[in-house]
Amino acid sequence: MRAVAELNVSKFHDVRRPPGNHTASNVRGFMPVVTPQGIHQLQFESLVERTHWMRLLIQDEINGAATQPVALTWRIEDMVIQHIPDILLKSNSYNRKLVDVHQLPFGDASLVKFLLTSRLAESLGWTYEVWRPMTAQTIMNLNHLHSFRQVTTAVSMAAEHLMVSVSWPASVFRVMHAEHREKKINLGAMYHLLLKQRLSLDLDMPITVHRQLRDAKSQGPVAAPWLVDLDALLSSRQVQRRITRSS
Repeated sequence: MRAVAELNVSKFHDVRRPPGNHTASNVRGFMPVVTPQGIHQLQFESLVERTHWMRLLIQDEINGAATQPVALTWRIEDMVIQHIPDILLKSNSYNRKLVDVHQLPFGDASLVKFLLTSRLAESLGWTYEVWRPMTAQTIMNLNHLHSFRQVTTAVSMAAEHLMVSVSWPASVFRVMHAEHREKKINLGAMYHLLLKQRLSLDLDMPITVHRQLRDAKSQGPVAAPWLVDLDALLSSRQVQRRITRSS
């Protein structure tokens, strides 16, 4: 188990590829990603997965990624349960993370797979998460922030100055008019800080001049709106009955 847990993420290859069916309703394809381990391609089988992979490339410092990385099989009495998680990730902030991207609502079979996969990940010392679709507003905001991924020297200096000169929390309007700089410089710096997650703002809502920005460090970690609370979900009595009935 330890040897598996410490395998290089880049050594995992897709165990399943999207079928070459041009009449399928889901959007399928590959997205290139550059990590310290080289250039890889992330497979997506739906627009929901594609938007999440885009968010990873925008916001996370990914050290390694592999889609459809493992085929898991459990034998429980006379049943065989199989599951292929959507992606395996490694970054500076966590060791290894298995992720499933899933539409709501969750069926009984999916709940059983979530439970078994979470236990397996825990035994390996990995993290396991289930992500629901992002809202249209979040996707729109992330697309906008993406244009500020690469910044000029002036914007980069303004960003560092904003972090120490502004009393947080502060409104977008206050940040735009800080230190008598050009508003577009301060605005670009603010977007860059949001992109790098040094400032915190709920991206499920439009970014208006009255919205309050917070220093991400002082606020502490905030659960992403697309992250499913697996502990609460799987521990509820109703779900436990559904899992028992399915297994």
